[in-house]
Amino acid sequence: MITWVGASVVVGYLAGESYETVSRYLGQATGAVLVLLVAVVAIVLIGRWLGRNPDPALVLARRAAALPPMRWLIQRYGLLLFLLSMRVGPRWAFVANLVFGLGLLLLFAFAMAYMVNAVVGHSGLSVVDSVIADWISARRTEGFAHAADVVVGVFGPKSLVVVVALAALVLAWRRRAWRGDLVTLVATAGAFLPLVLLAVAEKALAERFFLTQHAVVTASICTLAWLFARRIRWMVAVAMWTVAVVGVVMVTAARLYVGWNTASQLVTSVLLGVLWTAVFMVAWATRVRVDNPSADVPDMSGSAPGRPADKLLWCAP
Repeated sequence: MITWVGASVVVGYLAGESYETVSRYLGQATGAVLVLLVAVVAIVLIGRWLGRNPDPALVLARRAAALPPMRWLIQRYGLLLFLLSMRVGPRWAFVANLVFGLGLLLLFAFAMAYMVNAVVGHSGLSVVDSVIADWISARRTEGFAHAADVVVGVFGPKSLVVVVALAALVLAWRRRAWRGDLVTLVATAGAFLPLVLLAVAEKALAERFFLTQHAVVTASICTLAWLFARRIRWMVAVAMWTVAVVGVVMVTAARLYVGWNTASQLVTSVLLGVLWTAVFMVAWATRVRVDNPSADVPDMSGSAPGRPADKLLWCAP
């Protein structure tokens, strides 16, 4: 906070007569940062709730059944509902729970996209989009532009989602202990599903918001790092996360260099991708802690076979 205030004073002094304009934009940026911090806290709380309630559809259904209208309905048609549940069977009930849970996650993706877009839009970053674009355009060379195009093409959203899906399935197949709930699914064999939901939300809102396909790219790179890093020694995990950060920065710079996206679009997409992955990271960490409360510090060495964190995979009951 001291650094931010000091920087604002220096910028205001250098701006001279334009101090009012600078102070207005700094005020907007400060408000955007505060809102973003509140959003991060909310995301952590939501992730912890998911970790403690890994089957949100079932939890919400039970709470809805406790409401007076639903209690009346159950008392009146309880036998019919029981016969219907027996007709459906546990497997189809499991599938219905997963579909409903994924639908809730899709709504949450829309809400997160709206929130991140509002934060970046309120920050005033879009004012400098043209300035940054003109500065890069004046220094763009054919060789670097071709290299940037190659980077953007290789790290495309579709290819990265496929890579995440293959990695998740391979890692899940190596540890064949199954458990059926939404959090375990999206944290192991179905780790690509949140990326698909994010892509749907991005495509639906791209025309109105600052969102781009780079949100899916960022989330995919973060998900890959998360899938591998939680199963290896912490030093290697730090190196892997460093590589992931470098990858996100490299693809972001490449998109900005070739002019595919503006600075505000890329900031919005990176924030959304990182926060979206953080939800499931927090949910999974909470889930593992709940299942293994005696382990205050998780084993990151990879030398302990049969750890709960490695054995929780989804399945139909």
